[in-house]
Amino acid sequence: MKTTILLWTNVNDGISLIRSLNVHDNNFVFENLAHITPEQGDDLNNVIVEKFDVLLNITGASVCRCAITPSDVLPARVNQHVCIIRPLESVLNSHFLLHCLISKNFKRKLLSTASSSGATREALTKKQVNDLNIPTPPIELQNQFADIVQQITDLDLSALETHATTLKASLTQELLA
Repeated sequence: MKTTILLWTNVNDGISLIRSLNVHDNNFVFENLAHITPEQGDDLNNVIVEKFDVLLNITGASVCRCAITPSDVLPARVNQHVCIIRPLESVLNSHFLLHCLISKNFKRKLLSTASSSGATREALTKKQVNDLNIPTPPIELQNQFADIVQQITDLDLSALETHATTLKASLTQELLA
């Protein structure tokens, strides 16, 4: 029986290797993103990441953090500390799922599940992830939710800050006059 040892390299191109340090709640962190060669990627064909996959950290200090796969990280694979959740698009919107998983109450439940096994390290098993009870309102409502979240994300906060600063200065001048 042949044993393959994956040695990741920091090549600047090739296949991205997503690790738990890249997955934060509602945020994919590109800093320290590792890359592997196509040959190494062939050995990891069971963990191919696709656009709109939800990535969930399943072990260690970052357990239960999750993010959506950005398209500019592809092609990609995950290491053993990151779980790929690929919702069936006709039933569950990836953005809706992400926000369920990072919501305060659901996050508390996930963290409790991760620490309940009695192990010295927090972890979620594949079975525990598969058994998650995700609320599934009609897909149309989930899509509306995702659209609203995207609109909020797309807001130009710097323009709002500039407007607020201008308004504050104007009000301050009126009060001093």
